[in-house]
Amino acid sequence: MEIATLERILIIAAFLGALALVLVFVRLARGSGHLPGVTQPRLKIVSSQMLGQDGRAVVLDLDGRSVLVVLGRKGGTSMLDLGSTSVGTEVAQ
Repeated sequence: MEIATLERILIIAAFLGALALVLVFVRLARGSGHLPGVTQPRLKIVSSQMLGQDGRAVVLDLDGRSVLVVLGRKGGTSMLDLGSTSVGTEVAQ
């Protein structure tokens, strides 16, 4: 009588795989919103507006801080730190 047959090993592997999938779906449904081991992006574009033919203003959120970036003619770029953003703060568009 063999204890570790190929059929038993495959059944155990399938069970462990199904258990891992259930864990991933439970974490997603519980409200964490992301898969385990996957980090959230640090940089997010909040708003982007054209400033004529050659310019663009972009408001970025980087680790909870707002940054205004103005892209000008011939690659000229200016940045302004707008400070930290808190929950409920909205940026005018």
